[in-house]
Amino acid sequence: MASSRQLVEAVSDWGGQENYSASVNTRSSSRTKPKRRHGVEGEHAALARTIESEIIPRLMLAHRLDPAKTSRNTMSHILPADGDVVSLADIALHQPADVRIAFLESLQLRGVTTETLFLDVIGPAARRLGDMWKADLCDFTDVTVGLTRLQRMLSGLTPTLDIHEDRRHATRTALLAPCPGEQHSLGLSMVQEFFRRAGWNVHPVAPQNHAELKDIVRTHSFDVVGFSIGCEIFTEHVKSAIQVTRRHSKNRAAGIMVGGPLINANPDLVAAVGADATAADGREAILRLPALLGLAARSC
Repeated sequence: MASSRQLVEAVSDWGGQENYSASVNTRSSSRTKPKRRHGVEGEHAALARTIESEIIPRLMLAHRLDPAKTSRNTMSHILPADGDVVSLADIALHQPADVRIAFLESLQLRGVTTETLFLDVIGPAARRLGDMWKADLCDFTDVTVGLTRLQRMLSGLTPTLDIHEDRRHATRTALLAPCPGEQHSLGLSMVQEFFRRAGWNVHPVAPQNHAELKDIVRTHSFDVVGFSIGCEIFTEHVKSAIQVTRRHSKNRAAGIMVGGPLINANPDLVAAVGADATAADGREAILRLPALLGLAARSC
């Protein structure tokens, strides 16, 4: 079982922007055999609770999509086969970079769009890895290696997204970050890429605490500020972060969104923490932006 230090390093690695064809992290060569979590005490028990309460819920963000809200154009896209998610999860765990690249390329050759790969293949594959850990089919090190590789695949696919607007001339800017105190997630990376795809400038640095958040929102003018939250213990943190944002924003008309597994499961928290809106995933967030920006403008 990995140590708490490895947990922090592993989760931080998910937010990296390495190309998915880069060399595989050397941790993959030292994978341990799965250990049963039942009866684990001390540090191992604490680590298990951390994964169950924070890591696994964040995986859910990558696979939250209401088909009824999907555009007609998206519905016409070719969908992946039923076994593709299972195959990708297995490939992420056991296969080298060239095999992972070849698998994604084979899906693209079949006509699966990059957007569909994001939401309907990579996201569900990440969730499957979490489910496998919870079922004791693999250990934490396996999940860490697999998620890191999926993150690299995500980064490698980013340049192939259909950018509808040249971002050099984009007039809209967003700050999309985990709640201060939480770690960057694969799901949040997807949301950021959907904003970029829609022509938005996304601030490249996420604040690590409220002091950094204050400096960022005072210095830069954001049209939208969004926070992801995956664990109930950070509810007060995100509430405070929203208060800091409203109090110190250079653009007082900025709309504030919250998202993540906790919000999806408890929509009443949107109002409770002081946000203006929420969205289940990146695609839905883009659809909600016009109403959010209109609401923010009227509130000034």
